Amino acid sequence: MSATTRLVPVWVCSTFEEDDAQWVAAHVEAATGAALAVLEPAPYLVDAEPRVDRVLECSVRRWSAATVVESAAYAPSVPLLLRSGGYAVCGQTIVEVLAVEAQAGKSVPRPTRIVPPFATWFMPRVEVSADVEARIAALCHTEAEDDGDGSVG
Repeated sequence: MSATTRLVPVWVCSTFEEDDAQWVAAHVEAATGAALAVLEPAPYLVDAEPRVDRVLECSVRRWSAATVVESAAYAPSVPLLLRSGGYAVCGQTIVEVLAVEAQAGKSVPRPTRIVPPFATWFMPRVEVSADVEARIAALCHTEAEDDGDGSVG
C-alpha cells in the first residue's frame, strides 16, 4: 500500500552553552497522518550541503523491520524495541520511493537570527504554506534554565 509524504528543506540552528547564528541545511519529512520528522540527526554540521532545494511530494511504500544487535553498541539512552542481556532489537523503517513530483518554490535566504543557548530552531528554506511553516516552527525548542526559585529565566 502506498502513501504520500513530503520532503521539505529547512534551516536549522542548534546551540549549546552560548548564543549562535550558524544556520545549516537540513530536511523534514511530512508523512500523511504523522508529525513532522527531522531526517538529519543532531548534532548538525556547519559544513552540511543541502541536497534538496525544493519541496518534493513523494508517493512511497513503507515497511517496519527489526534487527537483532549487540546491546553494548547502543547507549542506554538510545531507544530500542527490546534489550535483553548482551543483545537488543533495533527497529527501523524502510521507505521505497515510487514517484516524485518537485514543487517549485522561492528560496528563503539563510537566517541571521541569533538562537539562545540550549536550543534547536528550524525555519523553512523555501516558501511554504502557513500550515507547514507553523508545523516547522512547532519543532523548535529552547531549554530554559531553572533559576532555583521555581521560576524559569
